[in-house]
Order: sequence, then C-alpha cells, then structure tokens
Amino acid sequence: MNIKQILILSAVVLMAAGCTGPFGSGVSGAGVAKTTNGGSDWLFANKATVPTTAKKKVKQSDSALASSSVFAMKFVPGNTKRLYAATQTNGLFYSENAADSWSQLLQDFGAYDVAVDPANSDRIFVVGRADTQARVLLTTNGGKSWDEVYNDAAADNIARSVAIDPADPNTIAVGLTSGNLILSRDGGATWSLVQNFQDQVTQLVWHQNRTLYVLIRSKGVYKSTDRGTTVQPISEPLLNFEKWRERILALNPTASTTAPASLDLPAQQTSVFYKLAVGDNPNILYAGANNGLFFSADGGQNWQYMKLPLRNNQNTDVRGLALVSGPVNTVYASVGNTVYKTVNGGSSWQVTAIATGATINYILVDPALASVAYTGF
Repeated sequence: MNIKQILILSAVVLMAAGCTGPFGSGVSGAGVAKTTNGGSDWLFANKATVPTTAKKKVKQSDSALASSSVFAMKFVPGNTKRLYAATQTNGLFYSENAADSWSQLLQDFGAYDVAVDPANSDRIFVVGRADTQARVLLTTNGGKSWDEVYNDAAADNIARSVAIDPADPNTIAVGLTSGNLILSRDGGATWSLVQNFQDQVTQLVWHQNRTLYVLIRSKGVYKSTDRGTTVQPISEPLLNFEKWRERILALNPTASTTAPASLDLPAQQTSVFYKLAVGDNPNILYAGANNGLFFSADGGQNWQYMKLPLRNNQNTDVRGLALVSGPVNTVYASVGNTVYKTVNGGSSWQVTAIATGATINYILVDPALASVAYTGF
C-alpha cells in the first residue's frame, strides 16, 4: 500500500437543533454551517434578523437563511469576523460576528455572488437575477441602499460571478450564464464585453498579482494576465479522458490496461467544472469538477487527479472547494453533504459528513486560521 492509499477517515455526523431522527432526517439542510476545529465538527449557523415591513422593522428568524440556497460566501477583506452570504432564494445576508448571527441586507433578489471593495468595505457589488434578467447591484453605504449598475436585456440570464481587481477597485469583472464576460473600469458606470464563451461563466477569481482566472462550466479554467483584456485556456488536459488514461498508463507500465479503476485517474469524462481555488502562489491551482478534484503546481500547464476516499456509489461532483496557503496547504473539498480535508497534498483525508440531505455549494475558510471554515448549502 502506497502513501496515496493511506486514508484518515472520521465520519462525524452532527444533528442540527431540533433534529429527532437518524442521519439525513428531520434536518433543515440548507443555509450555513460552521466549524471551529478544522472540520471535525460542524454546527448550523442560521440565526438571522429579517425586515418585516417597509419601515424596516426586523424579526428573528432561523428559517430565512436556513431555507436559502447559498451560492457564495465572502469575507470583508482584512476582517474575517465579517462575512456575506449570497443566496439564490433570499437575497444577501451579512454577519459581523463570524456567523453567530446574520442580518438580511437585500430581499427580492436572487443573489449568486458578492464582492467587497478591499479599500472600502461599505462598497459592495452583488450579482444575480431579478425578473428573469441578469443584474449587478452596488451599495456604497454597507447595504443601506442599492443601485442597479448593470441590467442585461436578455431574458433567462443570470449574473453568476463577480470579482474586483485588488489593485484597482474601480475595475470589476462580471460573468453571466449567457457566457458573457463583461468588464467595467470606472466602478460600474460603463461596461464592455471581453468575450462570450458560449457557456456559463461559473466563477471569477482575481489574484493579488492581478491575474484574472475565469471558470467556464463545460470548458474549464481560463486566465488573463492583462487585467481582463484577453483570456487564454489553461485546463485542456482535463477535458479528454482518453489522454488521461494514456498518460497514467505511460507512467505505470505494469498497470492493468483492463482495470483503469485501479489507477489514479477519473472514472468518467470531465464535463462540468464547479469551483476553482488559487493559492497565494498563482501557480497553485485546484479545480472541482463532476469527476473529482484536480491540482496544478505550474499554473495549469499540467494537472494531477486527486483521488478522494468516496463511499461506494457516491457521486463524484466536487461542488465546494477552498484553499488556505501556508507552509502546509490546507484544502477543503466537498461532495454532496460530505467535507474532505487534507493538509498533506492528498496523501490522507479527514472525512466529515454533515447531517443534512442538502448539497454543499460553497466552502469559505479563514485565511488566518484554517481551522475555522464555513459551508453554504
């Protein structure tokens, strides 16, 4: 048995407040869960206040966030006690106490992503959909009021992702499900089309070195080194299963050609990309896809398949993914309701199932304290 086959498994099942049944039953199964011990234990963190009238009276509600589909979570830059949760069903939520409680800042809007200005935390962009149209909203007063700065005329379109250039907060990139990548260089006053990818722009990551990474649902990872002016694909090897098989067999000439499942390669073709995580070193990339987890140490020139210790018949969709860089890289990934964590490059994994029938959509990890993490369902 080689070190890649040595697994540290800890199946920890937590019951949410009010749950009376066994695993997977009687649990609300949505909203946000939090760990403070590196993923060994997860507790739901859905206590929220929501407006009830036009005069902005509020009431306590555990169900408003718990019944939400969380598509993204972001920290306020420089303050990990403060974070936002963008929900497809109930708008935008904000916490200033590390998810001990939340307040609903934005209603009647399908929020898919959020970006906070690193130089001014009161300036926030939220993207999503209202009335079947893709929209980009901006607040400059911490959510007290909102302005629409982009509205796509096409029906059945969603503004799916948003990222701010960390060196120039007036430069904002937005990706749409129509495939359009649009860019504003004047704080959202005007927008220009960078490229149409003919498929959903699932995620945008703007690195501190000003490289913009673009994740396309069926086409993989692209990057721009000229602040979004042009983009190039960097994940073509992940799109061809036969080439994966040939490469692995070439590296393992004694392996059986009739039993590829025994090799470290995906069990099926890559067809959907869900998440991208980029390290402090921009050459360190992780990608979550329908057929598992992938890693690149050279900026996408070469990719390695990271085999997760999945249960029999468990799906392989890695929908949640987060990376904390350091002397030891900490990686969190999720399949269904289960979180996988490694601190040794995938040689071993901590495996924790959260007591819910919902699927984890997003993982957010405190960059200063990797033992604190959040999952959005």
